[in-house]
This record gives sequence, structure tokens and C-alpha cells, in this order.
Amino acid sequence: MKKFKILIIDDIQENIFSLITILEQNPHFELKGISSAIKALSYIDQQVVDLILCDVQMPNMDGFEFVSIIRLRKKTANIPVIFVSAHKKESAFFQKSKELGAIDYLVKPIDADELVHRLNTYHKFAMREHEKIKELNELNSKLSQNNSFLQSLEEKVTERTRELNTILTLSPDGFVLVSADSHIHYINPAFLNMTGLQLDKLIGKPAEMFIESMASLFDPSKMVDVKCIGEEDGEQMVYLSRPTALILHCNIRTMYGPEGEKDGQVLYFRDVTHEIEIDRMKSDFLSTAAHELRTPLASIYGFSELLMAREYDKETSHKIFDTIHRQSLHLKRLLDELLDLSRIEARAGKDFHMQENTLQGVVQELCTDVKGAFSGRKVDLQTQGDWPLLSFDVDKMRQVLSNLLSNGFKYSPENENVILQTSEREKNGDRQFGVSVIDKGIGMTAEQLGRVGERFYRADESGSVPGSGLGVSLVNEIISIHGGNVEFVSTTTKGTTATVWLPIIKNEIKR
Repeated sequence: MKKFKILIIDDIQENIFSLITILEQNPHFELKGISSAIKALSYIDQQVVDLILCDVQMPNMDGFEFVSIIRLRKKTANIPVIFVSAHKKESAFFQKSKELGAIDYLVKPIDADELVHRLNTYHKFAMREHEKIKELNELNSKLSQNNSFLQSLEEKVTERTRELNTILTLSPDGFVLVSADSHIHYINPAFLNMTGLQLDKLIGKPAEMFIESMASLFDPSKMVDVKCIGEEDGEQMVYLSRPTALILHCNIRTMYGPEGEKDGQVLYFRDVTHEIEIDRMKSDFLSTAAHELRTPLASIYGFSELLMAREYDKETSHKIFDTIHRQSLHLKRLLDELLDLSRIEARAGKDFHMQENTLQGVVQELCTDVKGAFSGRKVDLQTQGDWPLLSFDVDKMRQVLSNLLSNGFKYSPENENVILQTSEREKNGDRQFGVSVIDKGIGMTAEQLGRVGERFYRADESGSVPGSGLGVSLVNEIISIHGGNVEFVSTTTKGTTATVWLPIIKNEIKR
């Protein structure tokens, strides 16, 4: 059974976690939490959502503004919304939620049992809507068998038809109905959104025109003469190259009349692009992880067998032990970074110890530490202006900057220093403090730059530069939890600039 997708929007991560904890007891719910209305707008443009739980008061864009925007968009206009607010049901708030078409308005603190009951009730209502489709088909069959029921059932058929049209219109999946004489009878909005085709150019037209229109969208490298209409019942994958690259799962079912004659076909299209991409990423990750873990293990295993098989002189034995020790450290670092990344993602920053301070102390300590770690090479510190007050976890920020500095030195010529530069900017009305690590190393191509941050991806494919390929992924996760972002600029053979941007609490006169 397809899960009921609920999107939770709240600027406080703890609130999201609490709501997910309450609602995940229902196995039919698929829950997603997002900490800002702006990010949520982008998410629902790409993903299908059955219901939105939206906080009212949020920075940058509040819940009312968010819902006002989605009501203006055809794709999201009819998504049911439940507002959640710390304000009591004051007339202004309640009236605003009604004007925006909210189906409910909940006041914090939310009673867990009441919330679960309301959403379970709404879910059951949605399921009943699907049952009504089955009931409508049964009703139409009875009408064909006995015309004496026509008058008494006409009103009910009209009502059920309206409900069916509403359901199909709101459905995130595509439906195409083909009549018995092979003409296009119905297409729902979701299918048009998937394909970019125009309704007036297909409705009432022969099925051949539909087939030609679909063929013009196919990815020729993956599709060979897929007709859909007129074929036997079954399932197939449809690969589109435009208007956007999509993978659709197509289910074909023939409709039959009361006498068993063919009465048309229903084509059901479900967008499985995201599911397939997730499966691919999961397979790639497991394959790469296994490879990265196997390399040091193979070395440890091989040299251990050598030591067990025969006696070596002291110098040779020391070299073998040194190799085993070095590979063991590499394996430990790899596992540590994997565990750190997994822990940070799972805890979503709940174990971060945030404090208000400047980065001056952390940066100066790292500049000193680097001299010992990289054979006398140093960091050229270039500060621009003051050190503003930030909120951060000291250990995690030390880990971030140490990682970026380490990459800067490893990918630079041995005689080159690395520049650490500070700056400030304003973005979306917010002040941000930036720490840039600038090297004059091998740099990256545009394609390599686009893959920075992928787990186990390394720009140096030769393997001559040590590393696990997890460092930048870890940096991105840590900075994301701090409310910031990481930007990379690079030119092949000229070097790379990695900049960490963090929100400023207030400026302090500290040089």
C-alpha cells in the first residue's frame, strides 16, 4: 500500500523531531521534516505531499506566507494544510487560517493522542475516497445491467463522478483513459505536469497522436518502440528525456463491458525517478564503501600471512609491521569518519554543544598546529575586519577547518603555503561570516566541482593524495546543522577556494 506522505515545517528541529516521534507509530505515514518555509517550497515543487503540518511563526517566511504562495501554484494549490502555532485561537489567526483553506488549526503544546487521532482520521478519510472509486465502478456496472435503477441512481452517480474527478485531479500520479474506439477520453493534471503535454491537443484525439506525442519525449538510448496503448495488460518503465529527465512506471489495464467486450484502457503513470536514484546511490555507496574498506584490509591480511608463513630479519619485519600499522590507521580513520557522518545525520545536531564566541581562537590554534603537521609549511592568515560573534560547536568547527586546511596542503605543491582568509557578506537579508581556505593546488574541472561532497568521491583519481573521500561530506553536514553552507570555487591547475559561511549573531570589535 502506498504510504501517506506528511511534510512537517518548523524552524525548530526539536519540534520536528517530536512530531515525527509521535506520528511514526502509524506505519502508513511517510514523514519528512524541513526547518524553513523557503526550503519547503523547493521540496514540494519536486516531491509529492499528501498533507502539510506547518508552523505559523517562522523566520524569513511565516506559515501564512508559505501557504499563500502554494495556493497560487497549480501543482500545490490543493495540498491539505494543518497549521500548528504557539498562539491560542485568536480570531485573527484562526480567520487567516480559514481564508487560506486550512483543514485544521492546532495550538502548542500539542496533545500527542489528539494529534495522532486527527491525522489517523484524515488518513482514513483519504482511504475512503479511494474506496469510493471501487464503489463507483460497481455502481456503473449495476446501471448497465438494470435500466430501471437509472433515475434513482443518477444523482448518486453524479456525486461519485465528482468525487472521482476530484481524486484524480489531486492525485500525484498520472492517469490516461482511452475509450473503446481508441480515442483519448481523459488525462489528469499530474500526467500533464510529468510530460509537459497540452490537454487540448490530446483530448478527443486518436490514440495514435498520443503515442506519437509520447514517443517525442522518450530517451532514445533507453526506449525502443514502446506503444503503451493497445498493448496487453502489464507494466513497463518509460524513460523521458524531456521536458525533464524522468523515469515513469506505467501500468496498463484494459476495461471490459458487461458482455465482456473491450471498453477501453486505463494507463497509470507513477514517477519513480527519485526511488531509482536513491537505489542507485545506495548501491554506489555500498560498492564504494566495500572497496575502500577492502583495500587496507587486503594489505593487512596479506602482510599478516607473510609474517605467519616465515621468519624475517628485524629490519624487514619492522617494515612489514609499519605497513600493517599504517593500513590499520587508514582503516580506523575511514571507519571513524563513516561513524561520525552517520552519527551527525542521525542525531541532526542534538549532541552539538553550541556556544557564542568568535572563531579567532580556533583559527589561530589551527594555524599553529599546521606547522607541525605539514613539515614547516604554514597558513597565511588574512583577516578582513572584525571577528564577529557566532554560535558554534568548538570541536566540530575545529574538525571542519582542520579538514579543509588538510585538503589545501595535500592538494598543493610541497613548497606552497595555504591562505586562510576571513570575510563578511549579506545574503537574503542575513549577515554571514566567511572563512576561506585558498590553495594553489591542482584545482578541479567543472564536472569534478559538481561532485564535491559526494561520499568517497576524490578529485585525485590517481590515489597519490591520501584521504577517505568522506571529509567534505562531513564538513557539509556539520556546517548545515550550524545553519550555514559551504561553497567551492576552483580552476584546473590554479587551485581551489573552499569557503565556510556561518550566520552572524552580532559584530564584536575583536581583531
